[in-house]
Amino acid sequence: MATLRKMTEFGATIKGNIAYKEIEGYQFNFVENQIANQHIFMIPLVATQQNITVLKNELKGPSKSLKLSVTQSNASMVTFLWQGSLKGLNLQSLKEYTDGLVAVLQKLSIQPHTLCPFCEQGEPDTTVSINGITVKGHEACKQNAIQELANAPVEVKKNPFAKSLFGALLGAAIGAIPWILVDLFVGFFAAILGVLIGYSAFYFYKKLGGVVVNYTKYIIIGSTIFGVIFANIVIATYVIVNSGGAIVFGNYVVVYSDPEIGPILLQSLGIGLLISLFSLPTIFKKVQSEEDTRTVIE
Repeated sequence: MATLRKMTEFGATIKGNIAYKEIEGYQFNFVENQIANQHIFMIPLVATQQNITVLKNELKGPSKSLKLSVTQSNASMVTFLWQGSLKGLNLQSLKEYTDGLVAVLQKLSIQPHTLCPFCEQGEPDTTVSINGITVKGHEACKQNAIQELANAPVEVKKNPFAKSLFGALLGAAIGAIPWILVDLFVGFFAAILGVLIGYSAFYFYKKLGGVVVNYTKYIIIGSTIFGVIFANIVIATYVIVNSGGAIVFGNYVVVYSDPEIGPILLQSLGIGLLISLFSLPTIFKKVQSEEDTRTVIE
């Protein structure tokens, strides 16, 4: 599979998670989106809404063999999605669809956008990377923009700690509900649903006003562990109540010490912790992408 690491063979220049290559004047920016498992790329184009509509129809009709679709567009940038199987994406298929797309753009008279992104004037003399996306521009404009960013005041984010922490804990508890229901009424290894807990914790963290700051990931870790333990205790509570017992600490000791029930609960707890924590790196990528919102110009 032609990942970004292999795209140097395609003649692309890699910066971070984006690979750049100019093909017949069109500037392709390939983005590695591991979370969504998609192959997307962006091209600066001079295209009206009518041009985009014609382009979409072309890619759905006469040129559908390219397996391309337009997912987003504005006055100067168009985002494409390759709809083929990622397992079949190799250097040959990359060349076929990029050359094919260039031919389509030329056929429809859609020209590459080559105006400087800062002054909107022509005759660019360099390439400019803005948050990893490479476009053409003026060296003087780029240096001015870099200096302005360096002199700009740093925005300090304030996070409503108590409210956002409550949101994360609430989200973890809600994310544990599918695990609890499946465990009680279906009975197979429901702990695999622990993967939902971290996602739910992060969602409700933000829903209740949480701002992504440097300690957000630690709140999500703690909330995820809380969610897993919460689910396990709820299941133990069901066992106690179903046996006619009172909800007191001593009965929990009895349940977790029981030679038949105890190992099942502890095994479920271990699997839930393992799976939910295993999913955290993917969540952290999303946290990191939202944490670093600064504009970077190179």
